[in-house]
Amino acid sequence: MVTPETLQQGRAALTPVRVAKLGPARSTDADYIKFDFNPATITISHTAQEPMSAGSAGKGQKGAGNSAPKAPTPRVVLAAQNVEEQDRARGTTSIALRALTFNGRYTNVAAACRRLLDWSHYVTVTDKNATSWVELPRLRFVWGTQIYLVYLKQVTVTYTRFSQSGAPVRAVVDLTLHSIPSAPGPTNPSSGGLAGRRTHLLAGAESLPELATRCYGGPGRWREIAAANGFDDPLRVRPGTHVYLPGAQEGGR
Repeated sequence: MVTPETLQQGRAALTPVRVAKLGPARSTDADYIKFDFNPATITISHTAQEPMSAGSAGKGQKGAGNSAPKAPTPRVVLAAQNVEEQDRARGTTSIALRALTFNGRYTNVAAACRRLLDWSHYVTVTDKNATSWVELPRLRFVWGTQIYLVYLKQVTVTYTRFSQSGAPVRAVVDLTLHSIPSAPGPTNPSSGGLAGRRTHLLAGAESLPELATRCYGGPGRWREIAAANGFDDPLRVRPGTHVYLPGAQEGGR
């Protein structure tokens, strides 16, 4: 006899398990590190910047009898349509992933942990104009509908099991990620990149149609946002998700 419980178990067996993965922001699926067990917890925290209000700097004077200078009033004046600048002014969003686990099912444990540690080191980047600077590698963390463009700020690897030869075959990893306020790549049209690329942190009850209206002038372009981020079910995108916003001229490509 087929019961509702049996049908539900059958559907669950047919549903592919979504594994958490981390890789270079511009990469194919084969370049990602895939975890055998998803994180036990994801903690999202935000640190607001304390911008100086006009005229508040330099008012404090040394000397007896002077009261301590007042703390600057957090105040930022930005054009409402400048989404990228608003995101940058909001501060730093940290994402803490705890107890991600490797056990050799998807990848070589030692090699995967070495790659994670490498991604937490600064590298030198040089553009076509021979201008050089250092930055952390730009990465993308994906787990189902949760997609974050990030820097890897801290890695803690704990090896918990070893082969007879001493090679690690199981590891538990804690990661601390910092969100990237703007999308990877140049945004100046003269630099060879597409203008207008950026990311947006979904908050509250924001929806993709609402975001499309604000950024592109019409709700119908939510499909382009969903396609660019690989959202299977755009209606279930959660607050706290960093959504990649393609340049306005990328539509229809």
